[in-house]
Amino acid sequence: MFARAVPQRVELTETYRVSQEISRNRAVGQDGDGAGLIEVSVPYDGQRYFTQEASSDVAHALPSGPGPDRKATIGHLLLADHHKATRLPAEVSHHTSAGVLPITVPLTDAGAAIDLTGDRQTCEIRYDYQPQYPPIYPVEFTVNVHDLDSLEDELDAAARVADDLDPETVRKVAWDRLKEKWYDNPQQIIDRFHRKISFTNELWLTFALRIVLPVELGPRKLAQLAPEITSMSVQWPTLTSLRSTRLFVKNLESPASEDPHRKAVRYNPVERRLEWDDVPVRYRTPEGSDHDDDADTQMFHSEIAVLHVEHPGDLLKDDVLEVDAEVEIPGYLMSGLRARLYDATGHPHALRLELSTTLKIKATAYLGDIFAGRAFSPYQQFVFDDIIPEEIRITDIETVLRNARFRVEKLPEKPQNEAAPRWLLLARRSQGPDDLELRILVEGRRAQLLRQHKMGDTVVEGAKESGRITVSMLGTLHRDHKEITRVMNAVQQEIRDRFIYHQLSRPKAAES
Repeated sequence: MFARAVPQRVELTETYRVSQEISRNRAVGQDGDGAGLIEVSVPYDGQRYFTQEASSDVAHALPSGPGPDRKATIGHLLLADHHKATRLPAEVSHHTSAGVLPITVPLTDAGAAIDLTGDRQTCEIRYDYQPQYPPIYPVEFTVNVHDLDSLEDELDAAARVADDLDPETVRKVAWDRLKEKWYDNPQQIIDRFHRKISFTNELWLTFALRIVLPVELGPRKLAQLAPEITSMSVQWPTLTSLRSTRLFVKNLESPASEDPHRKAVRYNPVERRLEWDDVPVRYRTPEGSDHDDDADTQMFHSEIAVLHVEHPGDLLKDDVLEVDAEVEIPGYLMSGLRARLYDATGHPHALRLELSTTLKIKATAYLGDIFAGRAFSPYQQFVFDDIIPEEIRITDIETVLRNARFRVEKLPEKPQNEAAPRWLLLARRSQGPDDLELRILVEGRRAQLLRQHKMGDTVVEGAKESGRITVSMLGTLHRDHKEITRVMNAVQQEIRDRFIYHQLSRPKAAES
C-alpha cells in the first residue's frame, strides 16, 4: 500500500568513540565499533506531511473493518555506497551498489485505525546500522600542565599545547605574535624579561583537540564543514571553589593584543567533573601544508582551553586525570555513506536530509609523565660596561649563536632610540626530540665620559665615547633543565670573551 505522504524530518547520525592514553608512551585506540542511526518523523497532520491526498490513498486501498496491523509506504531512502556500512537494517533491499530502505508508517494500531488527519500523533521511525570505522583515529587530545614559576608567560604556555599538533605552524604563529608585541609595545616584552621571579602554587592545565576527517566531499563542500566541540570535561577529585578555578580560551590565529576570553566552568557533583562547552574550532591546517584540499585527510585544530587552578593540592593527589570531549560535525557522515530521499511515486524529494557525525573521546592523562615533559625556562642577565651599543656588537652575539648551531632571527626596535637602542633576538635549534629556544633582549646605553689630566698647573680635559650593554637571556627547553642551563652558560661565556676583548682593545681617550 502506498500513500502520498512526506516525512517532516529524515536524520542520519554516526557516532565514533576513541580512547587515548596520555603518558610517556602515548596510545590512541578505537573504543568499540561505529554506530549509525536513521530517524524519520512523519506527523499525522492532514495538511503538510500526511496530506489529505495520502489519507484518500489509504481509504481507497484499506479494507473496511478491523484487521491486523497495516502499514503504508510513503517513500524510499536510497543508500549509495552501502558497502561502507558493515551492517544495515534488515528492511534494506540491495541493488548493485545501492541499498533501498522503504519508509513505512502504521495505519492501524491493535486493530483500530489511526487518526491520520487529526494532527495529534506523529510516527517516529528508527533504524540502527553499523558504519565502517575510518582508517584513522578522527580525534585526539593534547593535555599539558604548566607551572608559572617558569618564565613562560601564560599565552605562550597556551600556544605550546599545540606543539604536538602542528609544530611548524605554531612556532610561526608564536613568533609572529612576538614580533607584533615587540613592534607594538616593546615595553611589554621588556617587563616580562625583568619581572621578579616568585614561587607560586598555581597551575595551568591546557587542553586542545585535533580533528582529522577523511576527504571525500571535494574542496568546495569540505570548506563548509564546521566541527563543533559541544562539551569538554575533566575529572575533579573533590568539590572545589570555582572562584579559584577559571577557564580561558585562546585562538592561536588572533592578534597578540587580543586577550583570551573567559568562559564559564561548572562543577558536576554527581560525575565529580569540571565541565564546559562550546569551545570553538576556528583553526584549520593552512593551504600548502601536509593536509590541504588535495590530501586524503583534512585537519582541524580547536582553540586552546586554559584551566587556571589556584589551589591544585587536591588535584595532585591523583596520578591519573580523565578528560572527555564530544565533537559534532553537521552535514557530514564520516563513513562516506550517501543517502537520497524519494517519495511514494518514485520521484526525488526536495527535503534536505540532516546528516551529522559525533566523535566522543575519553583520554587518560598521567600527570607524573606530563610534569616530566614540562618546559623549563631559566633566566640570565649580564652587563658589559665600556662597550658602545652598536650594530656590530649584535652581529657578535649572532655569530656566537650561529657557532652554537642556532638559527637566529633579529628584531630591532622601531623606531630606534640612538641614545638607548634595543634589539630582540630569537635563537632556536633542535635538541633531541624537542627545540631549545633562546630569547635574548639587548639593551644599550650610550654615554660620553669626560676625563681630566693635570700637567703641572694646567688641567686638560678630554672626552671618550662609551656605553653599556645589558643582555637578558630567557631559555626554554622541555624535559631537560640541566642541558638548557649548560647551553646558556656556554653562550654567556662566549659573549663575555668577545666583549672583554673589545673592552681591552679599545683606544684610550685622547689626552694632550
